[in-house]
Amino acid sequence: VRTGMVERFGWDGFKIIDEDFHVGSDGHPFPFKHSTELYPEWNLAALTHVPAAITAEVQAALLRMDASHPAAKAGLYAGWRTTLSYMELRNMQEEVGFISQNSSTHRVQCIRSSNFYAHIVCPEGHYKLPDAELAASCSRNGLKCDSEFSCVCKPCAQAFEVQVLPKSGYSSPIGCAKMDICGRVEQGTPLEYVIRDNRRGGEAIITYTLRAQGEMIRGVAQQQGSSTEFLVTLPTQIQGSHLLEIFMNGRQISESPLIVQVDPRNCKKEKGPLWDPTSNGE
Repeated sequence: VRTGMVERFGWDGFKIIDEDFHVGSDGHPFPFKHSTELYPEWNLAALTHVPAAITAEVQAALLRMDASHPAAKAGLYAGWRTTLSYMELRNMQEEVGFISQNSSTHRVQCIRSSNFYAHIVCPEGHYKLPDAELAASCSRNGLKCDSEFSCVCKPCAQAFEVQVLPKSGYSSPIGCAKMDICGRVEQGTPLEYVIRDNRRGGEAIITYTLRAQGEMIRGVAQQQGSSTEFLVTLPTQIQGSHLLEIFMNGRQISESPLIVQVDPRNCKKEKGPLWDPTSNGE
């Protein structure tokens, strides 16, 4: 959001979170409310064929202009100054996905996204919600969005690059961390996980290895309707603490391995005091 926009439109209900204060090179405080870094805006540049005398004359005229000049009033600016470095602005534009290098021409260019969702860029350590969740993000937060607008509310969530989410018995919204007890069930109870690929960076094959008391059980996760979600169903006949390793395209993900706890089947509760489970939970 450009500085001055809130003041220009008179949005009294607009709240500036973590308001910052900036003192310019002239010693005066920056006149508009803001909460993020300030970057240089309009820049006037001359093409190489323009004579130096003309560029010098144009620059001198602009530098003499103040806020009372009719052109300044019409353009909604206070004045001109010598050019600042645009490197920080360029870095910011790359970080938020406004510009990137074309893999064919190797030239840096602006990105033209094909849809609204593609414009959203999340900060490091955060990932975009899936399309369906994003579409319902405002209504889920009790906020109304008129039909002529595209509204998003909290489109980014803090998460691991690849999330491991047990379908039951685990409360953390970001998923299991390395060496967590990521699921605890009785023998014979289905144990399912949703693996979410937050990178959204192309095709992925998710495989797993369950190291269960000397046995190694391998499998392939089944891709769900969303191209970024996969389902893993683990066998739970062998009781004890098992090591679950998860791989994406042959490489172990950063939050792997995880611990799976399979408790003995409670046959006494199910069938009576004289019943005990076998080693495989029958």
